[in-house]
Amino acid sequence: MTVGSCLIEIRLDTLQTLKDKRTLRQSIIERLRNRFNASVAEVGRQDSIKDLAIGIAIVGPNPGSVQKTLEGMVRFVEDNFPCDSLDYSIEVS
Repeated sequence: MTVGSCLIEIRLDTLQTLKDKRTLRQSIIERLRNRFNASVAEVGRQDSIKDLAIGIAIVGPNPGSVQKTLEGMVRFVEDNFPCDSLDYSIEVS
């Protein structure tokens, strides 16, 4: 069994209110959970309107599949949500 985690930090310059951020955050979290069957939560930057930090955790049979799945999740966020900048880190053990 292999455990993987990912921290995605997103900059959202177009958002104007916390309600906008909350709506986008919920959409990202729900779609990642449903599509990839992963544990996903907001893990930081709750006080900022324009910044969002999302943590992801998954388990899998081997390091390669876990790494590939986490990279796919990052690409999914990049391709489907309006991110002004996106940074991420992945750990697999």
